[in-house]
Amino acid sequence: MHVVATWTGQNARALRLALRMTFDDFAGHLGVSTRGVTKWEGQPDAELAMRTQQLLDVA
Repeated sequence: MHVVATWTGQNARALRLALRMTFDDFAGHLGVSTRGVTKWEGQPDAELAMRTQQLLDVA
């Protein structure tokens, strides 16, 4: 099991792909905009905001 200490765009993309979700499905699952998800993935090394990290922890 891999534990993510700090979520980055790259980690968020890996989770989306592991869940086999489209951008739209993943955004809906998290309750965020599709634009937000594409922004995270467009910045793979960027550390995501704390609220976003909390959403990804739960997912």
